[in-house]
Amino acid sequence: MAELRTFSNSIQNTSFVVELNSNTYVNVLAIPAMSRLVSFEKDFGDTSLNDLKAFFNFDVAQKAVKIFLQQSLNQEQPIKANDTQQKQSFYDDLDEDFVMKTPAKEVSNFIYHYEEEVSQLSKDISFLFIQNEHGVFVKAKLNRPLSDSLFDIEGITISLNYQTAEHTYYQDVRIQICHPAEFLGIALDFGSEASQMVVTRYSQKGYMLKNPSNEDLFQKVKDYHVSKGWIENSNLPYYQEEKDTPFYKSIFFVQSDLGDKYENFGKENYILEQSKKLKMLIDRASSKKLSEENYKQIPNLKITHKQDNILSSIKFSYFDAIEQYPIDVKLNEVSSKIIHTILRTMIESFLKKEFIQYRDKNRCIRLTLLVPNIYDSDYVKITQQNINQIVLDIASQDAYRNRLKAWEIVTISESDAAFIGYMSKQNAKVLPNQDYVIIDAGKGTTDFSVIKTGQHHIFNVKPQYRNGFAGAGNLITNAIFETIIHLIRELNHRKNGINQFIKQKILQSLEDDLAIRNDFFQELERLKFSFSTDSSVKQYWLQARSGSIRFDKLLEPDVTLFTILDIIKSIDRISDFYGYVQNVCEIISEKVILQLEMVQQSAPHIQLCGAVLTGRGFLFKPLKVTMQQRLQSRLNIQAADIIVLEGNELKDVCIKGVFNKHILINSEIVGYPIQRIKSESAPHEVKLPKLSNDSMKAWWQKLFGSMDDYTQYKHEFLKNNQLNYTRLQHSQIIIGSNTYAIQEHDFYDDNQENIDVSIDYTSDGYKARKLKNGKLLQSVNLEPIYYPDNPELQLIIPSLFPNYINEKYLPSMQVEIETDVNSQFQQDTYTTIEKPDPTLLFTDINLPKRDDLLF
Repeated sequence: MAELRTFSNSIQNTSFVVELNSNTYVNVLAIPAMSRLVSFEKDFGDTSLNDLKAFFNFDVAQKAVKIFLQQSLNQEQPIKANDTQQKQSFYDDLDEDFVMKTPAKEVSNFIYHYEEEVSQLSKDISFLFIQNEHGVFVKAKLNRPLSDSLFDIEGITISLNYQTAEHTYYQDVRIQICHPAEFLGIALDFGSEASQMVVTRYSQKGYMLKNPSNEDLFQKVKDYHVSKGWIENSNLPYYQEEKDTPFYKSIFFVQSDLGDKYENFGKENYILEQSKKLKMLIDRASSKKLSEENYKQIPNLKITHKQDNILSSIKFSYFDAIEQYPIDVKLNEVSSKIIHTILRTMIESFLKKEFIQYRDKNRCIRLTLLVPNIYDSDYVKITQQNINQIVLDIASQDAYRNRLKAWEIVTISESDAAFIGYMSKQNAKVLPNQDYVIIDAGKGTTDFSVIKTGQHHIFNVKPQYRNGFAGAGNLITNAIFETIIHLIRELNHRKNGINQFIKQKILQSLEDDLAIRNDFFQELERLKFSFSTDSSVKQYWLQARSGSIRFDKLLEPDVTLFTILDIIKSIDRISDFYGYVQNVCEIISEKVILQLEMVQQSAPHIQLCGAVLTGRGFLFKPLKVTMQQRLQSRLNIQAADIIVLEGNELKDVCIKGVFNKHILINSEIVGYPIQRIKSESAPHEVKLPKLSNDSMKAWWQKLFGSMDDYTQYKHEFLKNNQLNYTRLQHSQIIIGSNTYAIQEHDFYDDNQENIDVSIDYTSDGYKARKLKNGKLLQSVNLEPIYYPDNPELQLIIPSLFPNYINEKYLPSMQVEIETDVNSQFQQDTYTTIEKPDPTLLFTDINLPKRDDLLF
């Protein structure tokens, strides 16, 4: 996405990597005919590319190409962008006819055609400059047979220029022409549960792109630590190792005292003295030292990037090296340094091995980072810039200088990547020109996308909608924990001090002791994946003991969390004794379905014909079955059209999809703008789940806000990026999982004649533009809306378990238990509690009895 400015805004050392492996033309730069120059300068209007004439110039010495865009002399019948295609999707800047290079519809008043082949820039490579009915292009092809000899030209600069009477606007783009022997594709998934890396190269013979292969990321990180002398080379079991997988478990520890080396804490990108201060590898034998040395285990930072206040109790300190003064900082002030340091270690641990193994090779890298849909455009941009800085820092080291020649940093939605990966499977059940929903339930987040497949070429996909929220696999693990807490309280409810015992011996111990916390969590994960619906399971728990201690004898003085852990280890399964697990599955499914129903109601051009479920959260059968039933009963997707991926491909398919070279996708765009308009009169008729009683209504409000939010508003998908200006003052803008407003009062005008308002994506995020008679009056940023009583916290906080536990969000600690449980157990009757407060999350909310909820 080019942005013409009167000043340079290029990021240092960034480039686009284009590999040539044949003598056919490859697009180096392409501007489709439907493109517009979008004005952000007052009193200027937009200009269609069809109204412009392109002039090409090249500088042999500087290896530079200049493209001058000027108003065409033929202005009798100017072509407007909206005349060439009526947009339905915010992403329709990708024209399938252009992508496929099939003949486009003739534009009767487009008379200019220019084509010139240039070989002065290079003997090895010819460049072809074109303007025609399809757009403006710079193409490149190899003039000689491909061999081991590198090209005589590597990088070119393309400068795009547009001149008006007042200003010249331009942008420089650096293109690295890459020999396939030097190309390296890297995809990195920095996951909540486990991180993984997949790479691809060209073969040495024939220079064909190889199939993507998994790197053993844990082993790479371990070898890197050994090479640095941070750990000894041993076969000790590590918390971060996931046996028989290529994954690296995302478990990190940071010392509370960050040291005394910081000279400018705000500008230093990394944790200093990493070997001492940041532990990325901890063996189980030495894990007890972590608590003694005051390390803190880092919660899932991906899902708290907009919730700084949640983790404010986690604090660190450093000693300023210049002022010689101690400073206290919160986790949110350190989190970016932690993430930078972890990502740098992952990337460099791979590159170190790469440059040793391929000692005679230089590298041009395309690095793709998968990001969750809860990220907004600002955070995606910051993430991309941070990765660029990390690679730049690595490239400046002596070991990599002049060997890491160029790199391109790309981000892609995790759910988009998952669908593309599924499409690449040989047995994929995907039809052309159809809308599919992909739901990716991981550990920390559930991401989902609606994607339309190509009409002429199935892989020319167009994203239609993206969204996501905190809450997935870890939310289920927390529900297992709630079940155990509830059982302990139930068995000991007549004993004084049981609540205090749980707070001190369980909750506080989990906070204080990192070693037992991870052992405890591991046991809960084991129970989660041995979940049973057998009604006799509870008897196993009632009879379980550690020595002479049973669950109903836990108030003995010598009982600790270790005792409870021993009891849990002796039990091989668990069931949903009180409805916590069922409610979590309901909540995750309902959050997805509600958004998709809104899509179907407000965007008639989107018709879901199938679904793909991926992510390791769907290894949990109750969640899988609940989601399948919702997709069938609420969205009318046939059971045969719901695909559930199995085994390691639940995670593997996501990351390998990014290497499908057929895909052209605006991956940096995070969402599809939707205008949410307050009703002027009666409530709108919208589909809502059947709320049969007050309990269900209270549950709805706790998680999703007032029902008025759904009945008093209507949602309009943007066509041609245009907002409904007449109702703009009573509107919000929803983009992905984020809500925005236009705060500037002067943006609203009583005189609404000939006024258009559009939402446009820029490198500075989304902007609203107000135009009158086609001329720009004003452009403003969209301001995010933050709710003081954010219902999302009901999902975010339990999703941080066990690294962050807030008793306020543990309904199992708030339920009143009054029944004489001993007599009830003797009669094998397990309905032993009164119905809890219906506004408490994950408690028995009296869900309607439905056959499709049985699993």
